[in-house]
Amino acid sequence: MIFAVCYAIYMDWRSEKLESQLDARQEAVYGELLEGMDSLESKLYKLSLLPNSAKTPELLADIWRQTGELAGYFSAVSLGAEIDGQVLSFLNQSGDYAKQLFLQAASGGQLEEQDAGQIEQMQNACEKLREKLEHVGNKDRKFRIADFIDFSF
Repeated sequence: MIFAVCYAIYMDWRSEKLESQLDARQEAVYGELLEGMDSLESKLYKLSLLPNSAKTPELLADIWRQTGELAGYFSAVSLGAEIDGQVLSFLNQSGDYAKQLFLQAASGGQLEEQDAGQIEQMQNACEKLREKLEHVGNKDRKFRIADFIDFSF
């Protein structure tokens, strides 16, 4: 009987410790997610200002890489199945588009006015998403992204 009580106390302590470690890890990933969104928004903004500069291929490669990285962070911090799907779709589409533009720019092609418009839309969506994530508490991340961001670009 004493053993069972001691074991139950130990398991309760261990459970709390594991939960605390999980919360700390989620908080760290959430912080990385916010920093990554800020960085992505900054790169999209730079690209929208100078869509055909010498830095264009480098910026597009960074955007392509970073969208994949952010998709990994979103996978680790669940916001709900519907939201996760929308955000991951947005990141995948943005990454695919950046890849397409990167290949075009790396082969000497120029970004067109339509591309600059889409980059600006991506930057605006990224900004709104980052702002919303900053306002959402770590424990209460349930919100409808589709209510404030148009993911079609």
